[in-house]
Amino acid sequence: MLTDEPKTADLHPSVDTSAKSNLIWQRMNPGIVMHRVARKTPETYVQDFATAPLDFYFDQAWFKGEEGSALEVYFGIPTRDLHYVAGADGRLIANVKIGLALYDEDNKPVYRSSEEIQLHASEAVDTTKFAFVPEMERLSVAPGAYRLSVQIMDTSSDKSQVYNRKVVVSPFGDDSLRLSDIEMASLIRPGRGSKFTKGEIEVVPNPSLFYFAGQPVFVYCEVYNLKKDEFGRTKYRILYELQSLQKGNVVVRMLNVLGRFVGVDQKSEIVTVEYAHEGENVDEYGYLELDMSNTDPGNQMLTVSVVDDNSRQTSTSTATFTIR
Repeated sequence: MLTDEPKTADLHPSVDTSAKSNLIWQRMNPGIVMHRVARKTPETYVQDFATAPLDFYFDQAWFKGEEGSALEVYFGIPTRDLHYVAGADGRLIANVKIGLALYDEDNKPVYRSSEEIQLHASEAVDTTKFAFVPEMERLSVAPGAYRLSVQIMDTSSDKSQVYNRKVVVSPFGDDSLRLSDIEMASLIRPGRGSKFTKGEIEVVPNPSLFYFAGQPVFVYCEVYNLKKDEFGRTKYRILYELQSLQKGNVVVRMLNVLGRFVGVDQKSEIVTVEYAHEGENVDEYGYLELDMSNTDPGNQMLTVSVVDDNSRQTSTSTATFTIR
């Protein structure tokens, strides 16, 4: 266990308390402000004894990193089951420890981290069932098969939970068209310098993978190894296909998307929308905001395909999410 005293700093600005903001932010408590604690120990990962389970959301996505592949792990820390105590200033505080470990096929740890954060409630704590605060960690990983182990502990109540997941990392390379994993997000907006910033935008993850009826659905992905033509230009298309896994009705309206609209193929259970892109970079990113308020509730499958018009290569990624 760690014994040094934490140092805190504001991670996020206060969240707008309007009804629209509450909806966009996945019912996250607008009165909770997260503080990152500068106490990070790559050498230690302890699965403490738990007095009771503490369920939480987590998901991951693979991207091309500076050295090989980059794994992003997303956490949704529930506010409903945390134990809050009064701080020195009278505000309610929840103390949470997040642990992450990656093991190779021989069960040897290749990465370990442990971090403590504090959640400060400046007003009444949101105790609704699906309220959570987002968190993430990004690490560089060599290609191979791994076991990902993640843990969240409420250090005030000793409630804890550990989840394990098998992950396989394939090399992105630089000789063929590749598409990253799809990151489902609660919000995409201009970058504000937070840990969720990717280039010029901020992508706030949604590790729960569900959206309430009428809530915008945000999608982010990256394209790698596009081929340039003789004029140094890239030319490619991205197709977004949405399909109801319950054979329900799918109705999609694009609210915000990169690219030039090409066309839409609308069926009752499947919708495919195509956008064209041109540029100068061999690596690009794409995102979109969807209005699915008229879609039947249930599980949805999103397939994103990129077609390089210069190399004639294609690459595809899929993700699933739920409309409640």
